[in-house]
Amino acid sequence: MRRHLVSVIRTAALLGVVLSPASFAAQANAEEGEFTEHFYLGAGLAYGIPDFADYNSTNRDAEATFGFDLRGGYRWRWVAAEFDVQYYDRFDLTDDLQHEKGSLRGVTAGPNVKFTPFTGKLQPYALGGFGLLYMHDTGDLNVDDGTNFMLRAGGGLEVETLPGIWLFAEGSYVFGIQTKHDVVPVIGGLVFHLN
Repeated sequence: MRRHLVSVIRTAALLGVVLSPASFAAQANAEEGEFTEHFYLGAGLAYGIPDFADYNSTNRDAEATFGFDLRGGYRWRWVAAEFDVQYYDRFDLTDDLQHEKGSLRGVTAGPNVKFTPFTGKLQPYALGGFGLLYMHDTGDLNVDDGTNFMLRAGGGLEVETLPGIWLFAEGSYVFGIQTKHDVVPVIGGLVFHLN
């Protein structure tokens, strides 16, 4: 429970840091020029912070891991619909004595809806989505793995660097509906707006 609370606090702090000042800056600097609907593609580096209730509750540890994020979608003025895939290479699992017991590889995939209230060079957004969460036990851990449904909620910020090329930072919480393998993804990367 304590680890779950720490994960939720981390996510809330990240979103607060990213969204609060950015919203005011975006509102102040929003360019009310002509906005055009467009497709976009993105890729980024992901850092997954595990919140594995079935493992952490027994005083064992699940370590964070790196992975990647691929996304593509269509943006209207204030709303975007996208499909997002995230891969996490190795959530290392240890026992009470810190002996490594194995690892889990993870994949999430599913559609998101993003709400972006501004159209300037700084664009904070909130997102929600659903999809599939897959965890694969790479050892003999006797933990619940396989494919399950998941929900995702979070937010982020896109910053225009060059015409059509944007940097993004995003934090979210992935809640496994039928499993206790929740993940807090923190992602940074590039988005290409295809006008």
